[in-house]
Amino acid sequence: MISGTREKTYIAGDLTVEDWENQKRILTVGGSPDSWADAFDNFFLQRLQLRYFRPIEFIQKNGDWRGE
Repeated sequence: MISGTREKTYIAGDLTVEDWENQKRILTVGGSPDSWADAFDNFFLQRLQLRYFRPIEFIQKNGDWRGE
């Protein structure tokens, strides 16, 4: 890391830690259901898809252990 700059850390596809910090600010208990749905779809579900479900599907479809 260069002094004074932050390297982007991707946590869900193209979304970064900074994106999560921005999303987290609008999430409140009893807040907008749309905000919570966006957070679920964009961060939680996308992360599960990319890190777990797609590699599992790849292994199942191709019958080998690449990605393990």
